[in-house]
Formats: sequence, C-alpha cells, structure tokens
Amino acid sequence: MRRATTILALSALSSTLLVLPMVGADAATAQPQPVTPSVRALPLTGVDTAALAQSSAPALEEMAAPGGGRVTATAALRPVAATGRLSTSPFSAVGVTWAPDPALETVAVQVRTRSGGRWGGWAEVEVQANSSPDGDATGSGARRAGSDPLYVGPSDGVQVRVDATSARPRQLKVELIDPGTSPADASSAGRASTGTVRTAAAAAPIAAAPAYVTRAGWGADERLRSCTPTVASTIKGGILHTTATGNSYTAAQSPAIMRSMYAYHTQSLGWCDLGYNFVVDKYGTLFEGRFGGVDKAVVGAHTGGFNTATFGVSMMGNQDLVAPTAAMLTTVEKVFAWKLSLYGLSPRASTTYTSAGGSATTYPRGALVTKSVISGHRDYSTKSCPGNYAYPLLPTLREAVAARMAAATTPPPAPVVKTATTLTLAASPSTLSYGAATTLSGKLTTATGAPVAGKPVQVYVRKRGASTYALLSTRTTAADGTYSGTHTPTTSVDYAVRFREDGTHTASGREARVDVAPTVTAAFSGASVRLGGSVTLTGAVTPAHPGQQVTRQQLVNGTWTPLATTTLSSRGGYTFTVKPTSRGTKTYRVVSSADSDHLTATSPTRTVVAR
Repeated sequence: MRRATTILALSALSSTLLVLPMVGADAATAQPQPVTPSVRALPLTGVDTAALAQSSAPALEEMAAPGGGRVTATAALRPVAATGRLSTSPFSAVGVTWAPDPALETVAVQVRTRSGGRWGGWAEVEVQANSSPDGDATGSGARRAGSDPLYVGPSDGVQVRVDATSARPRQLKVELIDPGTSPADASSAGRASTGTVRTAAAAAPIAAAPAYVTRAGWGADERLRSCTPTVASTIKGGILHTTATGNSYTAAQSPAIMRSMYAYHTQSLGWCDLGYNFVVDKYGTLFEGRFGGVDKAVVGAHTGGFNTATFGVSMMGNQDLVAPTAAMLTTVEKVFAWKLSLYGLSPRASTTYTSAGGSATTYPRGALVTKSVISGHRDYSTKSCPGNYAYPLLPTLREAVAARMAAATTPPPAPVVKTATTLTLAASPSTLSYGAATTLSGKLTTATGAPVAGKPVQVYVRKRGASTYALLSTRTTAADGTYSGTHTPTTSVDYAVRFREDGTHTASGREARVDVAPTVTAAFSGASVRLGGSVTLTGAVTPAHPGQQVTRQQLVNGTWTPLATTTLSSRGGYTFTVKPTSRGTKTYRVVSSADSDHLTATSPTRTVVAR
C-alpha cells in the first residue's frame, strides 16, 4: 500500500479508524433476478505527458511481511502507461489487467473517473497480487493478472496511470465494468435468514448459518461461471480479506459491487468464479461468494497457495484506508463462529497447512506452515490485505468469535446492574499555532463522583468537518480516575473520548474542539528605501496553502488598513512590492485568512524607513 498521508498519534498509539455503521432501508418488495454485467477492455499504450503532469507519482509500496511485519519496496517506480481523459460508455467499476509475469515486482495503478459531467480526483487502485491466487484451486487458472476492481459508481469517463519497477507489464488494459441493475438491489429480497442451512455436523454449537444474501439474491449470472465447485475434505481455518473496491458506497450498491467483482474475476482475470467464499459489506450484510454451498468446504481463490481447507471472508471496501465498521465486524464474527463450529475448530488455536506454492505466496510448494485458525491474507503474502486498519484487529476477532461459540452452549448469565459513568475531556490549550501540541486530559467517575480506576479510555481525533474519527490511543485511568496524553494536530480538529461498557459499568464519552492557526513569516529586503523607490516584503505560510490569498496591511493612525493581496505559491510563499508615498517609519503585517482547516493568522509586524 502506498501511503499518501500520515496520521499523527500519541505515543504508543494505534491508528484504527472508528467508522459509525450506517443502516440502509429495505423495501422488501422486488424479487431478485440474474443480471449480466458488461465488461469493456481498452488497451493502454504509451505515456501521455500531459496526464503525468495531471497526476502524482506514486510512493514506493509499503508491503506486509509474513506475520505482520512491514517491508518497503526499494526499486524506483516509473510510468509505463498514462492516458488522457477518455470518454466511454457507462460503467461503475474499473480495474487494470496485464499478462501474468512472475518477474513483475511492483505495479502501481491510479485512476480518475467522470461522473455527472465532473472529473473526480485521482485514486489508487490496490494491486494485491501480480499473478493468479488460484494455484491450488482446481479449474481456476488465470488468463490475466491485475489490480483489484475499484467501484466508482455510475461514470462515463476514465483516465489511467500505471507505474512499475524494472519489469514492464505487458498487454496492459483498463477494464470498465457495468454491473447492471436489478429491482432487488435496494430491497430486502434475497436477504432473508437462511437459518435452515445445516451440515452433517449436527452437534456443532452453531449449526445454522447467519442471515445472508444468496448468489441469486445479488443477481449472479451463473453463465459467467466456468467450473463446478471443488470441495475439500475438511476446513482447517478461515482467512480474512479486504476487497479493496472502495469505501464510498450505499447499501443499495452492494449487490452491484458483488456483480462487478464477479465479472472482473471471471471475465477480466479469467478465473472460473468469484474468488471469495463470503463477502461482508460495511452495513453488516453477508453475501454468498463462490458457488458450491456456504456450508461446504468449497475451495476458493482468495489466498494463493492456501485455498484448500480454508474459507475466505472478505470485507467490502478498503481497510488500508478506513477501519471496518461495527456492523461489518459483527457479521464477520458471526460467519467465522458458525463456520468454525461446523468443523469443531477453536478460534484461539493454530493449524498447519501444506503450501501449494505459486507466485502469490511467500511459501514454496510443500512447505508446512503453521498459522492461527483465524488469520489474515498478509500472513501468506507480501501484500497488505486485509488492510492496515483490519489486520491488528485479528486478536480481538478471535476472542469475539470464541465468545460467540461459547455463548451458543452456555446459558445466558443473570442480568448485571451496571454503574453509570461520566467521562470528561479537556484540551489545553484549545487554540494552537501550527507545530504546537495540546494536552488531552480528563477523568472517569461514577455518577456520584467516585473515581473509576484501571479502565481503558479510547481517544479519537478527526479533521474538522470530516465524518470519521481516527483512534489515537487507548489510555488506562489512574487510581484517581484520570488519564492524559498530548497530540500535535496539523489542522483544526475535533477530539472524542469513549469509555466502552464493560461488565460492571455503563459507557460514557465526551468531545472537545481544538483550533490551529498557521504560522506566517515576513521580512523586508532592506531596512530603508528612498521615497519613490520600492522594497520587497516576502514570507511564507506554513503549512502551505497554494492558491490562497494573503493580505498586506499597514498601520495608519493606529488602525490596520488593507493595502494589497497576493496569491500563495505552490510552497506557500508570497512577495509584495512596497512603494511608500511619504517619508517616515512605515509598519506592516501580512494576514492569512481563515479556511476550513485553519484559523486566521498574522505575521509579526515589520517596519521600513522611507527617506
């Protein structure tokens, strides 16, 4: 994953994002029907220099080493294809494919699309593997390699840039997918509970499947599938994934995303079916993936070298950019708990696989590999899947799944009367200059004021106006119930603290605001100037706000009077030419106006003598 931004954090802090779940309305009227997506492939040849100027060079790829470590690619990326703005027939998902080549080390794909007559910004398209992940999936050999499909919504224009390291991808194509529509997409048709699905493992604590949308429910056209299911003798573990298809989608668009992935996997990459066994969207809806029966040990195409005896659960979205929603995680827990219970597996245990090899895994054919029963795709590959915000949640997921499996065989405990809590938050100072830190502190008490010690308090931050929070830290309250930490925001931000409900206390939380002003410098080119001559006043605004205007003011009879404005350069610099009209000492300052990110800021006063 090439990272474009960095989240500043408190010491020893996690970078998990909190995304509040959204609930889509179900019309519960229309019936599902098969939908045949259309796929149009356009060749990518040549490098349009204007397109390079309109896009940014990708950063070197930050990859996941087996076991969760981080590795940064060292080979330089160079452009191998770039297009101008292309008008196309309607599509809603886009990907880039090329001829399979084990010599390819790193390929970076960026696209921008036109919707409603307006071009959006450039977006990175994830490349999870440069070859087929189907090495041990019978009948699933890929004809093409490529990126993941990115769901962009209804569009009619595309621009593409592809960069690579030393090896150049061959036969590059951009794949434009129109998933079609179904009257059932926005309804609850196909989303009814399938609790009657059971296996021969009648003694399993969770024998009934959680509610899910069948392949028919999301409109799978079974004519696109070119293989019968391969079923393994057993299941030994489950593997968590991210689809990397983008995060800006509605509940009604989830079936279209399923059809887009299905078409891309089968028509663009040449797989015989959709790769994942299960897909969960951010609203908590579970979708049946690969054909063959959700209760069977169907061999998928989700983890190269380790598809046999595993099942793949993929989160719809890109968890390299945002955290899984609470609704998504709840459904992921349910499907893991149900599936593992059918095969008598403990989510806290380890299991040993025999690698089938292939270029999509770091383990050679025949290697014995021991992993957790619940693992992540990056445990077997150098790619970041299931995402930097999801992979750290695996230990918590294992415990949550274990709890669900235990609850299925354990009588519910007697109700517990919980003590109400109050959590405070203060940010000091609440107005900062750029580069300064604020101290976040507060106290967790009962409703009567008694301190609550030794409890975790989660501290979040979000850029002013943003809809999601980033988790900065989990702090533990001291004996007197207090907690504290520091943070250096780069823009005006909102902070939030949350104490989550535990076995004896209720949840509580609080918010606070901190405003940040940029720094403005100013300096004259000389201390004096002859009357009729000129002197320059230069400086910069930090952080840089290219294109923003700043105002030069002069102190006249005790009042600051605006005289001129100018536009900041790409690095945030400015220049004023000052021509005094009378003799004497003249006093000036430069003012940067407020915007959505920062407060108004003023430079130190500067004087020049007109002779």
